[in-house]
Amino acid sequence: MNQLLFGLAFTHSIPPILGNRFVLGFTEATFGPCLLAITVQWYKRSEQPFVTAIWQSMSALATSVASLYGWGFYQVPEASGLKGWQWVILALAIGSFISSSM
Repeated sequence: MNQLLFGLAFTHSIPPILGNRFVLGFTEATFGPCLLAITVQWYKRSEQPFVTAIWQSMSALATSVASLYGWGFYQVPEASGLKGWQWVILALAIGSFISSSM
């Protein structure tokens, strides 16, 4: 996945971006529901609604934070031949790489 994100940061035309996003979306589409299903299996039936609610709330919070993060990077002027949206993806790829290697 990290390689796909790094590749996405350095593309300069639409077809590779669309292809890359398709592959990322295809692999990520099942991740959240499967992880949620596995997570709630560790809790009693009476605790599962609460855990699911917390999970969904944190997902919404993460989306909000990511939107602010994206807006902030969009304000970055073009540097080193990369636009703001490319810097966002590059920062996410580096963060993902660092967190996966810990």
